[in-house]
Amino acid sequence: LDGGKDGLDCYREIAHQLPHMLASQGIAALEIGVHQHEAVAAIIKTAGLCIHAIKPDFSGIPRCVVVTR
Repeated sequence: LDGGKDGLDCYREIAHQLPHMLASQGIAALEIGVHQHEAVAAIIKTAGLCIHAIKPDFSGIPRCVVVTR
């Protein structure tokens, strides 16, 4: 995947498509890189979706953004 200059282009595309793909009670779990959780959360919110949770890996680093409608 090519994330573009800031590494977030893929998340922008996913966020654009998720509202059309996600069932009303569905969730999406997006793996993220180190220090990307705030930027990805902002992209998701801009798309009109909700952040259900941001889950850390075993080292405590945020690694997964859980998204709902």
